[in-house]
Amino acid sequence: MSLYLFFLGVILFCVLQFVYGNLICLAVFLIPVFWTPLLLEKSLIKYRYVYFAFFIFWLISVWWISSPHPVAILGLVVLSFFLSFYWLLFFISARAAIHLLRVPIILAVPLCWIGCEFLRNNLLGGFSFCSIEHLLYNFPILIQIADLGGGYFVGGMIMSVGVGVGTILFTTFFNVEIHRSSRVNNAADIVVKNTSDRVNREASDICDLNLKNRNGIFVTIILTFLILAFTIFYGYLTIIVKRNPFDGGLTNSVGGLELNVASLQGNSPVSISMTMRQLQDCLEQYIDLTLKAVRENGGNLDLIIWPETVCPIPYIIFQDGTSFESQNWNRISLERERNMLLQLSTETRSPILYGISTIVVDNIRNKKTGVEPLRLNSALLVLPFPAGEFKARYDKIQLVMFGEYVPFADYLPSNFPLRSICQEAGRGKMPVAIPVKDGVIASVNICFESSVPHHVRGQILSLKRSGQEPVLLINISNSGWFKFAKQIDQHLATHIFRAIENRRPYIAATNGGFSVTINCFGKISKIGKRKSSEPVIDRLKIQYWTPLYHYIGDIPAIFCTIITIFLTLYAYANHLRKRFR
Repeated sequence: MSLYLFFLGVILFCVLQFVYGNLICLAVFLIPVFWTPLLLEKSLIKYRYVYFAFFIFWLISVWWISSPHPVAILGLVVLSFFLSFYWLLFFISARAAIHLLRVPIILAVPLCWIGCEFLRNNLLGGFSFCSIEHLLYNFPILIQIADLGGGYFVGGMIMSVGVGVGTILFTTFFNVEIHRSSRVNNAADIVVKNTSDRVNREASDICDLNLKNRNGIFVTIILTFLILAFTIFYGYLTIIVKRNPFDGGLTNSVGGLELNVASLQGNSPVSISMTMRQLQDCLEQYIDLTLKAVRENGGNLDLIIWPETVCPIPYIIFQDGTSFESQNWNRISLERERNMLLQLSTETRSPILYGISTIVVDNIRNKKTGVEPLRLNSALLVLPFPAGEFKARYDKIQLVMFGEYVPFADYLPSNFPLRSICQEAGRGKMPVAIPVKDGVIASVNICFESSVPHHVRGQILSLKRSGQEPVLLINISNSGWFKFAKQIDQHLATHIFRAIENRRPYIAATNGGFSVTINCFGKISKIGKRKSSEPVIDRLKIQYWTPLYHYIGDIPAIFCTIITIFLTLYAYANHLRKRFR
């Protein structure tokens, strides 16, 4: 029964990945309920079944990774194979805490869950898509605790409430007890069910964890209620009362300033080998959307945001004496294209943040024959006055695995399939302050950087230390690779959590996805329609505060990670001790 319920929980988790934002996503609290019997089951479980279940989960939930190219299916399989180990680690460490150290399940499970999620978000660049807390992104009152310790706290809350309800349910109302299965003649497993007979109960080695007595059940009920009540009360306090207990209330440091912002949302398809005609069509679409945004808002826009890499005109930087002539490039043609970026901003009388590729050409890098100039994925701010000016540029730092780099590529053969389709990109060096308007500084993240919580937080704190504290977060993305799959919903959820964690308004401009404006409470103010091409125009009020997450960062998650690793090693040592006894 334990294994069947576990599979039911995994299936429910998988199904919910395709109904993002709906009321049915509240069923996320049932997932740990179904996992509770397997966690409490003291007998050894076949971990290969657990691993296989999550491997299938990842294949289904992030199938969109294989959309750009048939060979990318290999990347999907490798990534699913890798990610499944984290949840295997969760079950091993949680069961070790419960059975070997007798930690109450309502504490052991969220602790180990947070530890494994922290590892998943950090190792090899991190991957936070399909986090359990993301399913609640459309229920702001339940996710405001993210500003205390990141989205990890929301995931821990879900697991605490779920296993609390599951423990009460399976040990009380259904009178089901968790047992050890014993082998007879090394053949069949005999499951010894709960009975009032003392001898049978001792033979089954029931793992009651102090929950069969009334006091244990009562404590579990109280803890479950308190965790859920605190979550709802804190959400109410934050959204309705608008009080921040750690920073003295809501901050509006720029005198009630509001920004008229247009985040462009196109639907241009993206492929690995795009023709010049396709690139030109994409450029024309976004020029039209820019002019349309200006017309709809009467030319009174404080910022126009283009999505990632939709501008095919490169921004070229020459270093170490290189030039157009040394590269045999057409100076007139490239300068004409460069000036077009300036002219569009001047014509619209609006600052424009372009999603563009930066090409850095230098003699040192090009000494070796066949080495291409360094390509960076960038956000480039152009100001309209006095006559057009390239003001600031941010280069993407967190690159996409199998999209912009291949792990351990230096050890792979040059003809390895994934290397042949991966567009090798350079990494940016540091965050950059983007001056949007007097008193308003923005911090930009590109594409999947929004899914890395410590990266976005680190950028804000780094700029703050330099005296340029950002009060606005901007994301530019290009989801045209994924053909409007559930990836765009999963990506939207990461934007909302970053807005709450950092208590900053958040704007996203996405090609082939959702362009959206989000306030500092994680509420969507304006969002584009799915599969549509439109400028998403909003008047965004600049409100922010310094959350507790900025003070303590990932220290609680790191602590949970250390405990999780210790529990796993302890479980392994205990297994070896029994094996060689």
